[in-house]
Amino acid sequence: MNDQIKWLKIAYLAGIILDALSLIPMLFPPIAELMWGFDKFNGEYLFAMGFGASLMLGWTLLLIWAYREPRKKS
Repeated sequence: MNDQIKWLKIAYLAGIILDALSLIPMLFPPIAELMWGFDKFNGEYLFAMGFGASLMLGWTLLLIWAYREPRKKS
């Protein structure tokens, strides 16, 4: 594995880990309260976090896909 591919995989892996960890408080309000100090979980909050979590999950899956094959096969 050349250096460029190695660094790409490291960047993808860091993104996967951070995005997956970000999903936890987005999906579970008690954890968001613990981590972020939020204490009001109204409809707008739940809508925004649900919408954001779906985008975060999609991005995480794209990073997993990229991590598995970071270069185009010839």
